Amino acid sequence: MKAVMVAVALVLMAGGSVAVQPATPVSAAAVPQFDHIFLVVMENHAYSQIIGNTTGAPYINNLAQEYGLATNYTAITHPSLPNYLALAAGSTLGITGDCAPVGTSCSVPVPLNAPHIGDALDAAGKSWKSYQESMPMPSTGCPGLSGSGNYAPKHNPFVYFADVQNDVTRCRSHIVPYTQLSTDLAGGVAPNFSFITPNLCNDMHDCSITTGDNWLKAEVPKMFGSTAFTRQKSLLVVTWDEDDFTSVNKVATIFISPNVKPSSSTATAYNHYSLLKTIEQGLGAGTVGTTTGDVAATGMTDFFGTPVTHAALTFPIRSAFYYPWFPETFSGTPNPFSVYTPTLGYYSSDDPVVLSNQIRAMQYGGIKLGVSSWWGPSGQNSSKTDYRLPLLLRMAQMRDIQWSIYYEKEGQPTPPTT
Repeated sequence: MKAVMVAVALVLMAGGSVAVQPATPVSAAAVPQFDHIFLVVMENHAYSQIIGNTTGAPYINNLAQEYGLATNYTAITHPSLPNYLALAAGSTLGITGDCAPVGTSCSVPVPLNAPHIGDALDAAGKSWKSYQESMPMPSTGCPGLSGSGNYAPKHNPFVYFADVQNDVTRCRSHIVPYTQLSTDLAGGVAPNFSFITPNLCNDMHDCSITTGDNWLKAEVPKMFGSTAFTRQKSLLVVTWDEDDFTSVNKVATIFISPNVKPSSSTATAYNHYSLLKTIEQGLGAGTVGTTTGDVAATGMTDFFGTPVTHAALTFPIRSAFYYPWFPETFSGTPNPFSVYTPTLGYYSSDDPVVLSNQIRAMQYGGIKLGVSSWWGPSGQNSSKTDYRLPLLLRMAQMRDIQWSIYYEKEGQPTPPTT
């Protein structure tokens, strides 16, 4: 029974290439409330260097195609640090260069006696962390105050604030190495807001665009496949701190979530203050200050809207069987156990590009109903099938597709009639 179903599923998903449709502009709505918002900040590349560069950044372009892309988004200034401060505090706070968080190299005294998004989130009862790749974690003291290897403090804005730097307990609980994110995701304790900085190579600062693209391809599925997305309402945003000084500081910004309208774009003029305002609105926090840039900024509502109203299906129903575990769990020889190679790739419950692209392929074929198996609650902790189904259902919120789930008890060759 299972072998037959696998073959059918692969035949249905192995059709010809899907025509790429132009992104669909969407009408404005309110920013929905999220359980988690993840922000990944990349480095020093203009919009035109990333979007459309399908050779150097294929994964990023797929994310932009499948989810939400801001086509008229600009950084605030140059160089890096003032932009990171703008994202964290709604102001450059008089910082004009890439200075250190300690000493006298900055244009104004540091640490900064100013509020930031962490303070606003604390006041709202929300949690937050700054995850810094390649940052050493000393046994004592506030981490992240000095550069080391591929870690640079200028990409970690929170260590520039006095209420973080001068409070060792607070600093150590909020400023952590990037490796801690996997632990937090696995334990279901990811904070409401995660500020994520790849290291100087993986963020495209010192290494190639392709290096950064590969990093995102490896790391985004870890977030998207976690319970933060499968069991809760979450948003991932990828942006760049600034361009490469060659244009008008226009950078790519991509919104990724089952709650983002698929293949959407906006030409509305936005910037880092707009993104900060969106994070505040999405987590139910107030603005950082009363005169900061986020106060006057408009939230990036364009990517959100009312979920699709799914009408009752009438017979005959055009449907496709969608088997959400082939071939991930197979490890024998040969692997995978099929002569079929789907054009869109094998299913991946963790990759937002694959998930969205395959659903779009079904829609392109006029399919209104996806049929998937469920192994039952007994395998909830041992089988990924159970907790990937909620993500499939979430993906239907903004798409004109419905799901029918049948119970296939794990360990039985044929589903019971009940």
